[in-house]
Amino acid sequence: MKAERRNNVRKNKDTILLLVLMVCTIFVTGCSRNAEAPNSSKPTSLSLEDNWRSIILSQDDGKNLYIDLPFELDDRGDYEPDGLTKNAKWYRHKGEKIIVNIDHDTVIDANTKIDFNLKTFMSGLGEKALMNAKMKVIEEKEINGKKVTYAKIMMDEYDNPQILEGVGIRTNSEYWIITYTYMGENKDVHTMVEKSIDSIKIV
Repeated sequence: MKAERRNNVRKNKDTILLLVLMVCTIFVTGCSRNAEAPNSSKPTSLSLEDNWRSIILSQDDGKNLYIDLPFELDDRGDYEPDGLTKNAKWYRHKGEKIIVNIDHDTVIDANTKIDFNLKTFMSGLGEKALMNAKMKVIEEKEINGKKVTYAKIMMDEYDNPQILEGVGIRTNSEYWIITYTYMGENKDVHTMVEKSIDSIKIV
């Protein structure tokens, strides 16, 4: 969704952070090129069980998106108008183990449809990440009475697998794209992501 705009705003930051995460993973596992994904059986520095809170983000129609996370969305801002959408906003958390991005747009023309696909879910990560990405799952599902599009994308750069799980939501003329990006098959983080996705609702 508006790939060029997101690339200009976030590509450098998110790409650098992902590279730092990959370097840290290699260092911790002994500087091996074939380093394994983080061992989910070991304690992590993230508190994934404590400090959960319900975060409320407003829509233009007066309703709110509710999503539970074990941390705050500590970075946020507005996108510049592009002629297709209005009041476009982004929210973000960058942690040691996970990056959470939430984008909200309202299309100016109600007849305009935004497709949820590989490119829209990865629009904030840049062309390089997109080239190394494969869509593993994309399906329609229902969460708390709302139809959504769920996606699971695998990325593999420098032998360090990354996973992006995403949820796309359309409600009238408003769209949400929520993505969770983390390193490898980390079961603790995946459990956190599942819990967060199951909490999503619009009221």
